[in-house]
Amino acid sequence: MNLFRLSISLFLSLLYTLVYTQQDPFFMPFTGDVYKLPARRVMDSKFGYSEEIYDYPKLGKINWEEIRIKKTTTDFPFPDVDRKDRFGMILDSEMVIKQDGCYAFILSSDDGSVFWIDDKEIINNDHTHKMTSKKDTLFLEAGKYPIKLWYYQGFVNQYGFIFDGFYLGPECLGDKTLSNLPSSNTNGSKKKSKKILLSGQYLFDYDSYTLKEEVTIALDSLIAEIKDVDIKSVTVHGHTCDRGNTDHNIELSQNRADRLVEYFVEQLQRSEITFKAMGHGSSLPIVNNDTEPNREKNRRVEIVIE
Repeated sequence: MNLFRLSISLFLSLLYTLVYTQQDPFFMPFTGDVYKLPARRVMDSKFGYSEEIYDYPKLGKINWEEIRIKKTTTDFPFPDVDRKDRFGMILDSEMVIKQDGCYAFILSSDDGSVFWIDDKEIINNDHTHKMTSKKDTLFLEAGKYPIKLWYYQGFVNQYGFIFDGFYLGPECLGDKTLSNLPSSNTNGSKKKSKKILLSGQYLFDYDSYTLKEEVTIALDSLIAEIKDVDIKSVTVHGHTCDRGNTDHNIELSQNRADRLVEYFVEQLQRSEITFKAMGHGSSLPIVNNDTEPNREKNRRVEIVIE
């Protein structure tokens, strides 16, 4: 049994490595112009992106492989910009999505920023503010997408600009898609999948990732249904409500997802199936965390079978 568990552990470790290196979005270099912003406009706290940006004087050009400028004081020069304040930039790139699925995008900035896919606004983090992060998720089909980013630095003595995207799983919990955007999708129709939503309280005791004994009967019934069915993957997503420490919630949701994957692996005993566990903490609620019944809905586990 110990050898079996070790083999499964090594298999899952290798699987995780392959999944994470192959499925995240790939971005071509971010290129564009830097513009000098007029003081009278930047003094307005509601200042943000508009088409008039293109009419301002150009200060230079940007060509970055990635956008990872952490929060920094203006005592240190902003990369590739010979100014401390009152400048903005419009950067273009091409994003390559390798497979149909749900993708998360994070945009952090001090001051404002906006992210578009094919001129469709995805994240608006604009106007004057301290270092702030915003995130959104959407379903994308495999293909290539033109993307655009706006960023500006006002008068404050700090700056920062970070953008990234990563793969979440085969389906999104919400209905947001960009299926009407042009892409080089050659995969045909979307993959069919079965999604099972289970309450966290039903599966686990409070703040625990040990499966309750009474729920294994229901899980075994589910496994019996799919044991001889031709499936390619089982993905488990763990979620919590917003109560508690963020890092702890992520760890708890990951441990719960890991435990369910371990149970599926043990019971199915089918090495050809790809198993994956993902803990999201409280970052992807399905309802607002404003009442205890809603928090119970957000404390959940989602099993996606393809």
